[in-house]
Amino acid sequence: MRRLIIPLLLCTFAGVSTPVPAAPAAEAFQPFSFVVWGHPRGPLDGEPPLHFDDVLEKIRKLQPNALIVTGDVVNGGSSTYDVYKPELIKGDWQRFKDATDQLGIPVLVSPGNHDANNRDTREMFLAFHREPPYAVTFNNMRFLILDTVGLRQRYEQAVRCPLRDKQYWPVVDGKPVESRISCWGTAGTQFDDAQVAFIAEQIKAHQQADHIFLFMHHTHPWAREDGWWWQHVHPLLKGTNTRAVFSGDPYNRKYGHLKEDGIQYMQSASFEGVPARYFANNRDKKAVWNSYHQLDTILHVSVDGPAAEDVEIQPVIIGALQSDAGNWRYWREVPKTYKWSQQLPEVFYQHFYRLRSLLLLGAVYGLVFFVLGVLITLIYKRRNT
Repeated sequence: MRRLIIPLLLCTFAGVSTPVPAAPAAEAFQPFSFVVWGHPRGPLDGEPPLHFDDVLEKIRKLQPNALIVTGDVVNGGSSTYDVYKPELIKGDWQRFKDATDQLGIPVLVSPGNHDANNRDTREMFLAFHREPPYAVTFNNMRFLILDTVGLRQRYEQAVRCPLRDKQYWPVVDGKPVESRISCWGTAGTQFDDAQVAFIAEQIKAHQQADHIFLFMHHTHPWAREDGWWWQHVHPLLKGTNTRAVFSGDPYNRKYGHLKEDGIQYMQSASFEGVPARYFANNRDKKAVWNSYHQLDTILHVSVDGPAAEDVEIQPVIIGALQSDAGNWRYWREVPKTYKWSQQLPEVFYQHFYRLRSLLLLGAVYGLVFFVLGVLITLIYKRRNT
């Protein structure tokens, strides 16, 4: 035994030792890219959105690893005077699913106010997509899909909105009966405590993630300086590995950008085409004119490493050579004013298209003239006495 120990000691002091296995090399970062597509909805007539095929072709060429849609996939109606066509809405959802399935990549959707505007359209959305908020992980990156519509918060609300188009009124005993549906409007809703807590938990639990991205539909929470976002949500993201917040609602414009505390706030949207008369009718609404003067865009996000500077967000213009947004001749020919003779019948129809409304309006006017007649008569009699 002594003969064995001495040679080992001599080898050790001579600098000869047993090899120690090298530490495993850190796994190389796998580049990842995704596309953000906002507001792709078309008109409420079953026709596909403007540039729909162009966007899909562009996505194929970009070859992203995922597609995130920031709301308003379909035009399910959102205002008091929208018609409600369930068969067309379901068809729009199916067309979008069939088209995006062919891309062969994960598709995540945050609901917009046109996607879920009442209980019925809410159920249609949930038949095709997962209910937010939820989160998924790609390559050590956390993606948070949020809900500014309030699918759960507003489910019990029952604001009643009439259907203007009699074609879609239910038929009872051979006669169309006026129908009223529940509608939630366009404004969206502030996150409740549960959704704020969800964001806080995700940020805390994934501090070791390389990047965190947030996706939602409405833009105004962060576009307004006094918005609730800056009070309740942004403080949770500040100083963390959150890289960007994406929204798809065209709030005053189709494309917008803001950087705050190192976090990129990105707005990107596309529209369906509208007639020139629509512009004239909304000439006083600067947001409408600003939006339609911009080209449609999607966002291509490339992530090449774990650092913040490894995230590149590139707007991709769609339909630049087909759009009239940059055609100065088109805008010159748009009517500069909307004649009162055109505007008055439309406003009157929107507010008083039902017989009950007409009768009520007639009764109010009749009462006003009756009261005026009584007052004039009393004044006339007093002067003559």
